[in-house]
Amino acid sequence: GLFGPGQVDYDGLGSIDFTVDQVLQILVTFSDVGGPVRLTFWDANDLTGNTYAQHTFNVPGGIPAASMVLLSAAFNNANFTAVGDSLSNILDSVGAIQLEIDATAVAQQGWDMRIDFVRTVPEPATLAMLGLGFAGLVAAGRRK
Repeated sequence: GLFGPGQVDYDGLGSIDFTVDQVLQILVTFSDVGGPVRLTFWDANDLTGNTYAQHTFNVPGGIPAASMVLLSAAFNNANFTAVGDSLSNILDSVGAIQLEIDATAVAQQGWDMRIDFVRTVPEPATLAMLGLGFAGLVAAGRRK
């Protein structure tokens, strides 16, 4: 790609644990041509940049303005390519995340796209515990 040595701070985020998350999502709210968007999760334990996990979303073209398409990929070996270590070890200590929009094809050189967010979604058990915690706070507040 367009990056090289010294252009990515492989441990700039510290060591974020993404193993509690199950899904990577990207919300596209406009795309005229479409093409690949690659997300790379760099391992904070490897400052050489040789250990990472990648997933490529294929953003469709023809998404009109003021509409949205949610693209999702589960954090698993079927969707991610892990290099240098296992996917779980890489996601356990993410030091940098890189989003690369690949517009190298001639048709994509004039590509206009709007991304509303890129996020991770935790596993259902984590969401359930969070919901129970909020319900407990509401119940405690009502008692007072």
